[in-house]
Amino acid sequence: MLKTIKINTIFKNKYLELQNNNVIEETTNKSFEHLRLIEKETIYPGAVAICKFEDKLLLINNYRYGIDRMSLEFPRGYVEQGETLETCAIRELFEETGITFNPEIDSIKRLGEIAVSSSIMATMTPFYLIELKQSLPEIHLQSEENIEDFKWETIDNIIKLIKEGTIIDSFTVCGIGFCLLSN
Repeated sequence: MLKTIKINTIFKNKYLELQNNNVIEETTNKSFEHLRLIEKETIYPGAVAICKFEDKLLLINNYRYGIDRMSLEFPRGYVEQGETLETCAIRELFEETGITFNPEIDSIKRLGEIAVSSSIMATMTPFYLIELKQSLPEIHLQSEENIEDFKWETIDNIIKLIKEGTIIDSFTVCGIGFCLLSN
């Protein structure tokens, strides 16, 4: 049985905390250090918004510093104080694309959640399917977050883009899995 005996915070800001913790294996009494990353002081720091209109899903083309390239992906983002995860998905969709969710017409459904990286991160991310039932909305991309373009694609085309290596974002790949499982 493993047990954390000391939490050593290396870095902390409003988005994440990096720890290098002292851990002990209780049966052998061997100790070691383990890195742990915690986002937003919660295991649910944000949400993914999978926006569907008719038979197509919305993808945005966003520059990601971690991989130093553009990434075709579903909108997503961090929860703001006092906000539910569902509200976060709706807000992020609006902020990144200008699409307004109308609860009287449109629908939202939680598809599931994933452990982002169970070996180092204490983070779970929920996925929400937001189905638009109104006319195709006008898109207004959020330039401050380096979003440069968007595409409406069928699930089959998204799978093709994953297979050819155009889509490499783990949240988008998992989101397609959730979409396939929910049908």
